[in-house]
Order: sequence, then C-alpha cells, then structure tokens
Amino acid sequence: MKLSKRFFSIFLILFLCIENFAAVVSDNDGSAFVTKSEFEAMKNGFAEQITNYNESIDSKIDGAIAAYLAGLQLSKVSTLTNYISAMYEQNIYSTAFSWKTYPPTESNNDSFVRGGWWLFFVWGWNLRDGNGNGQINISNASRMDHQLHIYPQSVTSKKYFLKAVEYDGVKYYGPYDHNVYFIDQLVTAQKLTSIYNRHTMPTVAPTLPDLTLDFRALSTNGTTFLGGYNMGEWGSHSNIEGTIILNYSRSSVDRRWACLNAAGICDNATQFYGIDYDERWNLTEEITQSGEIFKGMDTWGTQPQAFNPSTRTIAYATDVPGMPNVTLYYKIPKVLSKTNAELCNHIASKRINQYVPMYGGLPVTNLPGNGKVKFKYRCVTKNRLMDTNVSDTVTIVFKTKQFENVELSAETNKVYEKTINNSDWTTCEFEINDAKRDGSTVLYVKIAPANSENYVRFDIDGAITFTE
Repeated sequence: MKLSKRFFSIFLILFLCIENFAAVVSDNDGSAFVTKSEFEAMKNGFAEQITNYNESIDSKIDGAIAAYLAGLQLSKVSTLTNYISAMYEQNIYSTAFSWKTYPPTESNNDSFVRGGWWLFFVWGWNLRDGNGNGQINISNASRMDHQLHIYPQSVTSKKYFLKAVEYDGVKYYGPYDHNVYFIDQLVTAQKLTSIYNRHTMPTVAPTLPDLTLDFRALSTNGTTFLGGYNMGEWGSHSNIEGTIILNYSRSSVDRRWACLNAAGICDNATQFYGIDYDERWNLTEEITQSGEIFKGMDTWGTQPQAFNPSTRTIAYATDVPGMPNVTLYYKIPKVLSKTNAELCNHIASKRINQYVPMYGGLPVTNLPGNGKVKFKYRCVTKNRLMDTNVSDTVTIVFKTKQFENVELSAETNKVYEKTINNSDWTTCEFEINDAKRDGSTVLYVKIAPANSENYVRFDIDGAITFTE
C-alpha cells in the first residue's frame, strides 16, 4: 500500500514539474511567471503535504486495526469454576458464616471413663450350696449381673469431631460437622466363673491384695486377657478378661462451631476439645487411674456386700479395712485442644489445595488475570438455634486475598462491598486489577449478619463469567 502511495506521489510531482517548467520558459507568462527558487519552494511544500497525508493515512489505518483487535479482546468472555456449589454439596455449613468471636459451647475435657471397678464379694453364705461358706466374684451373673466394671459417674464427656488437612508438614483441623458428641468408653474386667471356698462364715471381710489391671494392649475396641488375681485363702482368679467398648452419640447441635467466622476477631483464647474423626477408634493416649478413686460405698468401686441367710437380704459394708487398692491402665483416643482462630475450613482447603483458616473467608473461584467478574449471588440468613429463615441485614465483601483475623470494617484491598437486607438474588459485577495471569489468584468472600445470633449461607446461581 505504501509503495502505491509513493508511486502516486512521484507521478504528481513529475507532472507538476513539467507544467511549471513550461511556465518558466513561456513568453506570455505575465503575473503567472515564477522564478526557479519559487518553483523549488512550491515543490518542496507540496512534497511535505504529500508526506503528511501519507502519515495521516498510516496512523488512521493503524488506529483502526488496534481498535479492532481491542474490540476482539473485550468481547472474550469465559466461565470460571464455581467452588461454592461444590462445597455446599459436601457440607451445607462449609459455605456459611457465623460470629466466632465467641467460644464454642458444651465441649469439655472431662475423662471418657471415671469411677472404678466393682469387686463384688459375699461372705457368710454360698449362693450355690446354701451353706455358710463365702465367695468372691469378679463376675457374678447370677446376682443382678454384678461384674468388675468401670463406669462413668456422669455423662458429661463431650467433644467435637475434627477433620485434618496437612500442608508443608503442618496438620490443621477443621469442624467435621455441626454436632457435639457424647463419648462413653466402657472398660470392663470380668471372670466368667466364680470362686467358692469352704470356710465357715467369717465375721469380717477378708484382707485382699492390691490389684493392677492393664488394658493398654487394646489399641482399638476389643478384648484382651489381663492376667490373674491371687486372693490367698480366698482363692485365685486366672485369665481375667478385659474389654473396652467406645461409643459416640450425638449430644447437641452447635452451628456456630461449624460455620466460618463472619465478623469481628475470631476467638483465639478459649480452648475447646475435639477428636480427629479419622482417628476416633484408635486408642492412643495412656490413662492411669489408681488408689482411693476406686473405693467408696456410694459410687462405683470396690463394693463388699454381706448376705444375711435368715432374711435373704444384702447389706452394704460400711467399714471394710480389707478393700484393695486397684490401679488401671487403659487408653483413650487422642484429645485435641484448639481455639476458634486455630480452626480451618478443611473442605475449602482441599478444594483449592491451600490452607484456609476459619477467618480467611470462603474461596469463590480462581481468577485467570485482570478483567471483570460477574455472577448472581444470594445470602440466606437463618437463626443459629432454630435454623429457621429470618430477616437480617448482612454485609458482603470480596477480596483477591484471604481475609485477616480483624474486624471486617478494618479489611483493606476490597474489590466489592455491599450491605443488603434481604435474601433476594443479587447480580454483582466488579473489576479485578491485581490478579496474576497464571491463574493462582483466588477470589474470596466474607459475609457478616448484623445479628450475632444468626448465621448466613452464601450461594451462587448459575455461572461465574469473566471478561478480559
């Protein structure tokens, strides 16, 4: 194109030169006569005009091409991955926010097993022979199933379930679900046969040697043999059988525990206690209980009883100096001690393969670079205790980095912020100016209900579109 323009320009210059030269040599020029210097000046001026004209054409053509290419880039729209819907399908509370400024409720560090063993022995009458001989049972199924048992004195051992993720050699834990669990660990020792001796009815209880029962060979629920118990003149038990049965049952609901942190500073002082869900059946922590804890007439423990043959009644001994000390060794699942601020969203962490603390916000999608994000979202607010829909004002904020453990109002580098007071679908559209082109930048959201007794669930309808 430039070659043709130059050819045309040269042609015009030659043409004018011929005409002007004729004007110079003509005899009848009159006022049209010009000198050679004037002619050269006119020729140079015309050439300059042609050059300017060509440059203007080139600039317009280049500008048109650039505008066309820019138009092609602006019209390129792609669909981004929606993490929200996938995480909601996995756990409905993994996409919910609640005020975690407060510590969780009901979790405690009470032992799984408290109390003692029941050494049931009767002197003065033989239940089988009907005479005045004494007996000692480690298990006496013929009398109300009295056994050597270890029972909880109360049902207050409550823990949360935790789920682990590991990054760079560090293990992080997040809520498994929204329940508190009561943990009951039943530890029993029994001998299925009784020992009967042939003595006359004693006036005092026998002095029994101290006893040690070691259940530590049990790393999971099951049964093991604990050895024997030599009681001297009262006989000897062999092959005492030890059993551990561990039970978990739902105690109550704590939705605040399961949700992400919404607003305020996530509590980092109060300890709560939980069990790794994947390790809940593994008995790994050793417990030793011994001595006076297993004595006493009013609770489970070494329990002597005296049977009166004439009235056929059982009386509990009130002062029996011969009761043995009993030492128990057994295991429980590992108990974890955490604060709210130490928790993570394990579902979100696995989704993006990156540690996401509970205060860090919820990952929405990965960004392919700078451009415009557009999607439709909804914030459904529910009462934390009743789990019913309620009306509340919520503040929603988006960032291209994880949120800090600070007040939501103190967050910086926000790309979108809006306060709404209903659960209608809302379309948002905002620019991203700091995303990496390698796709590693994650868009995060954090939502705070105005009422701290409510929680809010985030949802996206349809696709997330991105325009470069």
